Amino acid sequence: MMGIIGFSVGILGFLLHQIIDIISEFKWELTSHYIGKNDFPSAVLFTIGYSLVFLITSCILVLYQPAAAGSGIPEIIGFLNGTRIKDIFKLQTLIVKFLSCAFAVGCGMPVGYEGPMIHL
Repeated sequence: MMGIIGFSVGILGFLLHQIIDIISEFKWELTSHYIGKNDFPSAVLFTIGYSLVFLITSCILVLYQPAAAGSGIPEIIGFLNGTRIKDIFKLQTLIVKFLSCAFAVGCGMPVGYEGPMIHL
């Protein structure tokens, strides 16, 4: 069981990191392209618009599944101390936490993926 959990968390972390890299690299490559063409207004508008799309999507996902909000560390600590928290270990929570974390970190928000990985 520990091996399965370790393997699953490793795959999940790898996929999360890859999605974050894809989102952020595309943003900065296209922004660099606009800057290289001396089109600074387009670079700024694209960077802000691209980030807002992923940020709003991340927020909407969390509205759909509120148990996925936050880092997840306080929820896990509370669960380990005996507190019953609704929907904390559902598959929907895992999917929403994974996607919202990838979108929020990938768009450039000053958040990390370490806390959500503990919940995942």
